Amino acid sequence: MYLKRIHISPYERWMFVLVATATLARFFLIYFNWPLTNSDEANMGLVAFHIAYQGDHPTFFYGLPYMGPLEGYIAAPLFRIFGASLFTLRLGLLPLFAAFLVCMFYLTRLLYSEKFALAIVALLSLGSGEVISLQIKAVGEYPEIELFATLIPLLAAWLALTSLSLSQEGAPDVKRKRILIYGFFGIIIGLALWVDLKGNGRTTPDVAAPSCWYYNDCSSKCYWSKSRLPCRSFSTICATNAINASLYPFPWNVGGRLSHFMDHCYLLCSPRCLAIQASFFHPKEFF
Repeated sequence: MYLKRIHISPYERWMFVLVATATLARFFLIYFNWPLTNSDEANMGLVAFHIAYQGDHPTFFYGLPYMGPLEGYIAAPLFRIFGASLFTLRLGLLPLFAAFLVCMFYLTRLLYSEKFALAIVALLSLGSGEVISLQIKAVGEYPEIELFATLIPLLAAWLALTSLSLSQEGAPDVKRKRILIYGFFGIIIGLALWVDLKGNGRTTPDVAAPSCWYYNDCSSKCYWSKSRLPCRSFSTICATNAINASLYPFPWNVGGRLSHFMDHCYLLCSPRCLAIQASFFHPKEFF
């Protein structure tokens, strides 16, 4: 009976096809040992090996006392099952990439439409060589932050939008669901900060911008002010995103390389940029 109530739209079916195709393509890349490994990836392999076979539980990446080795913990059980290898180390990153695309679809659909969400997933399924390399290379923080940067705004936007349907008393089942989502929201933010505690302009905007939505959601009557809160949220998101955007490579090369173009597309289609556009052009629907 429960399965009969699950409705999957045609756009969702095509989204899952795109996600499966993009993930399979990256699977073949790591199967043929692309890209070339480096010392950072070897260090992550040592972390996974020590977790899997020596019972270690490192809090931080070796030599970097601000970065949590989440990729090492993901690869450790795979080492026990398939053996220690470069392919096995990278294999655990594929679910992170697939989850990133799925979350990106639902975030864009929540803010815009299914057609636009499918187009975004199709675009982000591609990428320059540098972008794809960071997605499937176990050097720490990059694949996880890509997922967290999408999942955190998705949860925050859902919590903000579902509060519209709550009456003053609120339905008990909706309240319970929101409490669970709030708990999961906090866990994801904690993981994001642990993975990249130093920040370097990546984690800070991912946490600061949704925190503004969280503050708005807890502000009762002030939350629905049409003049103050949307402007305050928009300015906060813009300020935090500007820090992050300043650290990304812009395609200054007028030669028009495809790789630079795809890097720029990844920036323009990032979850924070989509949230900024939605809050600016559709303040009533978003806030």
